[in-house]
Amino acid sequence: MIKRLLITLILLSALCPAGAVTPEAADSMIGALNHVLDRRDTYFIYRTYSIDSLGLALKRLDTSDHRRRAALLHQIYMQYSSYQSDSARAFADRELEAAILTGDKELVTIAQSDRLFSFISGGLFSDGIDVVRQTSLEGVSPATRALFYFRCIRLYSDMSNYADGTFRDRNASLSRAYSDSVMTLLPRQSYMATYASIFMTMSTMTLDQKISTFHDLLNRNDVDKGEKAMISSVLGDLYIEANDSLSAIYYKANSAKLDVESAKRETTAKASLARYMSERGNIELARRYIQLALEDAQFFNSKHRQSEINALYTVIASKRCDSLNSSKRNLEYLVAGLTVLVILLIFLLAVIVKLNKSLKASQALVRDRNTVIQDTNSQLTEANRQLQESMRIKEEYIGYGFKLNSQYIRKIEELYKFVDRKLAARQYDDLRAQLRKSDLRKEKEYIQAQFDRIFKRFFPTFISEYRALFPPDDPGMADVTDGTFSSEMKIFALVRLGIHDSNDIATFLNYTPSTVNTYKSRAKKRSIVSSEDFERLIMEIKSVVD
Repeated sequence: MIKRLLITLILLSALCPAGAVTPEAADSMIGALNHVLDRRDTYFIYRTYSIDSLGLALKRLDTSDHRRRAALLHQIYMQYSSYQSDSARAFADRELEAAILTGDKELVTIAQSDRLFSFISGGLFSDGIDVVRQTSLEGVSPATRALFYFRCIRLYSDMSNYADGTFRDRNASLSRAYSDSVMTLLPRQSYMATYASIFMTMSTMTLDQKISTFHDLLNRNDVDKGEKAMISSVLGDLYIEANDSLSAIYYKANSAKLDVESAKRETTAKASLARYMSERGNIELARRYIQLALEDAQFFNSKHRQSEINALYTVIASKRCDSLNSSKRNLEYLVAGLTVLVILLIFLLAVIVKLNKSLKASQALVRDRNTVIQDTNSQLTEANRQLQESMRIKEEYIGYGFKLNSQYIRKIEELYKFVDRKLAARQYDDLRAQLRKSDLRKEKEYIQAQFDRIFKRFFPTFISEYRALFPPDDPGMADVTDGTFSSEMKIFALVRLGIHDSNDIATFLNYTPSTVNTYKSRAKKRSIVSSEDFERLIMEIKSVVD
């Protein structure tokens, strides 16, 4: 939809007045032309389809119906007239044969007009002159005579342009004479009469008047695309004469676009546009347009067009070659410059890599040193923390020892004083009664409880590491928690402190030596380690002051 809208706007802009073409409008028209050229085969296929359809209709027509055959051959000729010159002449000849058989001068004159135009478009001007000389217009209607004269205007104007280019020679005079005849035969406002009037007054008109007149022709509604393509091409030539290159490009591009949309092969707009693009330095577009123009001229088989286009093609190809050589030289300079830059870059990269390696090595040394320092600091910090904790526990333990010893010294002193008083007073019964009140068992339990508390402070992982020496489902560990010691564990706690003698252990725990040995033996049997390793592993349990 966007493309169609753009094309519609461009088509409407083709009606803009003289001098109103902007660079944007010219670029838009070039874009519209390129879009149409990209799909030009579609228009040619449609033209071929129309020709084939008419050909089938001709085959089905009765060969004796010469009038209808002449009319149908005229339609086929019209399809070929600006598409393929050889076929156009062939069907124009067949049209003339059928028209002659009808005996109708109107049909004969129309066929001769078709033959005349086929010679004009093919550049066969002498053959066209022969047709003019051979054709009798006596008894022919004014409209048909005007059509034939209109073809004569084109014949002699093309001959004048081809031979002289100034439109002041004898051929130009004949073109104006035929123009006068057309104006006499047709209504003044008709297209052919208006076009003929331009040739009558062309030599006396100013350039602005010519441009305005052709703009009026381009804006008419009774002119088909093929004719508008020719009018737009003439406008492009007039704008070149007026030194307005943007307008010239605009109308030549519009002419070429209309030619493609009309499926015309007989055209000059693309070649002219190629020359303009070449002059403006757009060699690639110029090459594309001249290539397509040459293809059209070869397909149409117009010798004089091919000759003109080949000459221009050589110029554009030479410019393109120069451009390519210039681009090649520029590329060589660029490659040489880039090579130097690459070499410099490689050198700089090598220096940077070397510096980077040195920097990384230095950074690695600094990181390693910092890591060592950090590790050392961390170790010192942790050692200091552990030392402080150890000192705190030792101080606490020493304080507790002094406190415990002070309590027992005080109790012994009190007991000593009590015994001394009783002995001095010979109160033996009171002494015996007081001693019976004293409960040594509770004193031992108190001491053992204090031992448990202090031992766990020194050996916080003892219970967990001790339990690890036994199977998970060991029955001896069933009643053991992380906060309590079993009788068995108290024995090995004393072993960890370096008390190996069973008698000393038995005295402290209020056991018999045999009971201590039994506990030791049972524990070693249940353990998952050997008896030889058991006490070694017990001794390896760390304390907080190790």
